Amino acid sequence: MAAPGVLARGCALLWLARLPFLEEEGLAALLGVDGFMAQKALASLREAGWTDWVIPTSPELDPRRFYYLTEGGVHTLARAMGASREDIESRYAIGRRELLARVARLETAAALNAFFADIAEVIREDEEVSLDEARSLPWTRCPGGRWCPPGVEAYAALRSGCWQAPFFVAWDRAGAPMAHRRTRVAGWYAYLVSEGNPWSVEGLPPILVVCPSEREATQWALAIESSADRRRIAPLAVYIGTASEVFRLGALGAVWRRPDGHRRATLIDRLRWVSEAPRQVGVEPSLPLVPVEPCQRRPHRRELREWARQAATDPRSLKPGERVAALALSTSTTQKELLEWVGHHPFLSAADLAILSGLREAGTERLLAGLARLGLVDFAVRPAGGDSSPASRYFLTDEGLRLLAARDGVPHRRYGRHGVLAVGASTRDGQGQRLAGLQRHFEHTIGVNSFVVKLATEAATLRATGQDHRLVHWLSAAEAQEWFRWNGRWWHVWPDARFLYRANGVELDVFLEWDRGTMRRRDYLEKFRAYGSFFASRQAGHFARCRLLVVTTTPAAERRIAEVIQSAAGTAPALLVAHLTTASRRELAGALGEIWRLADGGGRQTWWR
Repeated sequence: MAAPGVLARGCALLWLARLPFLEEEGLAALLGVDGFMAQKALASLREAGWTDWVIPTSPELDPRRFYYLTEGGVHTLARAMGASREDIESRYAIGRRELLARVARLETAAALNAFFADIAEVIREDEEVSLDEARSLPWTRCPGGRWCPPGVEAYAALRSGCWQAPFFVAWDRAGAPMAHRRTRVAGWYAYLVSEGNPWSVEGLPPILVVCPSEREATQWALAIESSADRRRIAPLAVYIGTASEVFRLGALGAVWRRPDGHRRATLIDRLRWVSEAPRQVGVEPSLPLVPVEPCQRRPHRRELREWARQAATDPRSLKPGERVAALALSTSTTQKELLEWVGHHPFLSAADLAILSGLREAGTERLLAGLARLGLVDFAVRPAGGDSSPASRYFLTDEGLRLLAARDGVPHRRYGRHGVLAVGASTRDGQGQRLAGLQRHFEHTIGVNSFVVKLATEAATLRATGQDHRLVHWLSAAEAQEWFRWNGRWWHVWPDARFLYRANGVELDVFLEWDRGTMRRRDYLEKFRAYGSFFASRQAGHFARCRLLVVTTTPAAERRIAEVIQSAAGTAPALLVAHLTTASRRELAGALGEIWRLADGGGRQTWWR
């Protein structure tokens, strides 16, 4: 009989094949051992050259070791299973292309692994139900026989006696555009009626969709129901949960709801129990896993970390997927944060970015220079607002867009065309149009940026005096626009910026209109009627925390806009929370000062009290 350590090595190898880039705690939960035993098994595998690890440089992940199988590990696993290497690589997502895809999407890979580790740990206390199977599906190709629908990241099954409950998992990202969610859903419906589907139409396992927040959950529900209505069929068995609830209450908890409902049920209640999955699924090899005995260490390709350092600075002969993976490993956590700022809010200077990110300006300039050398950002030097010495203002390049698109699991062109990032790219595919529009209205763009940056600066000054002021979150114009229905018609609000601001414990939802005095009266009237309808459509508690700030050019323009707001207020009195000022007043007294007037007149006051 094999020693426990030998069997543990074998089981660890199998779990690393099923779920690449596991970390120690996750592996321990899946193996059902304590952390020390998992650490010991991983050390043994690493010493044999069968596994290696990377430490992510992501703002979303702790800097821990995430393990994967090397070529030697794949060969050893194939030998232990009595299968060929080709069979093992077709069964599990452990080929080089798959590993590099997961390096670029390490946040999703880590979240999936934590999801299954949580299920394994909780369900181990249940004597009747067990985790029968859990594995990451190929992300760069379709599995043999197309036994799974497109656009899902993982497959798993629970077991109770002779009954099995299979399900798929689709992991959503906040950066993915709505068009990508619709495309994934359309692919599921097309797969449902395709000839290659080994499941019956009624027997397709449920798909669990894990969303970043309720906003994305609503979009998924709309896409699923709309796609079913167009095909005049019943909606797919899709259950939606948010990541915060899934990890707070557990994947087995009452967190899963139907697209057409709000009641949440447990995972076991949502699944469909069957006697046997289709044979095409091929959940595990027919031969049992034999003990993995130590053998001579096999040479393997350069470690991913070493390869990434060289490949990122020498992109020659690299395929796009390799280039993206190399950049994902070689850029630092802070550089990725700066890349997000630049993509969402173009034409910020190094000084602006230092304020928003809490870094030193000199360090920010060095990090931006590094991103520019890698081709991820570029900059423009152009005067704005009477600057005598214009600063370099940064924007995202097409290469930077590729990196962020790969992280969110969205095709590059779809991400640029339908996403919210502004990128300096060719307008051939519509990817550079948003940035071109911001360049055409450069003074307006810089004005909006300067307002929010100075607001963040003033908040930091108040914090230094012991007050609780903070710019919590900032949405660009592309992110902030919202369609909604009110009084029997559709409305659209499109602020120049929307931000969440905390003032002494109260969080305020603030809409900013940076007015250059170029609109006609009827356009102003339609704009502020839309705002009034939007505020009136909100719940009373939320409405009390909404603010509309209008910054315009002159006192005369301020008076004209106030008159329009009063005219529009007949449809929704909520418009009376609009605060107006001029850019010159804001420059002198700051955005938090007593410089704001209400539309119906009165003295100057602050907007945040």
